[in-house]
Amino acid sequence: MATIFGLILFLSTVLLLVSSAIEQADSRTSKIAVILTVAFGLSLIVYWYGEQKVGNVTQQIQDYQQKLDSCSAK
Repeated sequence: MATIFGLILFLSTVLLLVSSAIEQADSRTSKIAVILTVAFGLSLIVYWYGEQKVGNVTQQIQDYQQKLDSCSAK
């Protein structure tokens, strides 16, 4: 539950910073650059989070398989 609130707080902060940066940007190109940079950064965060989750699930599967192997060896 705390991670959901943390994520909401983080995304709200990012949105405020992006809107401020877009408002201060002079040209359309600068605004597009800000949006693309933020989108790329958020996609990297999502990718990293997904990798962590997959790694955890993979480790749990391996632990469970070792547990099954040790039980069947007895």
